[in-house]
Amino acid sequence: MSLRTALRRPPTPAEPGPGPMPDALLRALDLSVGRRVEGLLSGDYRSVLLGQGSELALVRPYVPGDDVRRMDWNVTARTNEPHVRVDLAERVLVTWLVLDTSPSMEFGTADRRKADVAEGVAIAVGHLATRRGNRLGIVT
Repeated sequence: MSLRTALRRPPTPAEPGPGPMPDALLRALDLSVGRRVEGLLSGDYRSVLLGQGSELALVRPYVPGDDVRRMDWNVTARTNEPHVRVDLAERVLVTWLVLDTSPSMEFGTADRRKADVAEGVAIAVGHLATRRGNRLGIVT
């Protein structure tokens, strides 16, 4: 093999892939929202908006036009006046991973390529994002 060919061809790792992922390390990491995004609280946080959800915000008297499926029959029976439930809207954090799959990611050392390191980071961030039930999107 000539020097020119050796310089053009990056070394191939003996074992492709991101390498070992220690479970203890993944458990110790955390991905949380430090501030509001577009005025909404996301993920494990309560929403500032009212709407359909599973957490009760208040019960109020029925107004014509309200969805009868939101009727709180227990309060209606106690008060003899129709009442509806108003819930906190559920919000989830959507995490987007953008992965570079260009040929430049094939470069690296004898141990790991840049693509292998990026794959490991994507696995770790994906695990952190979905651990709390949030959504994950990947763009390549």
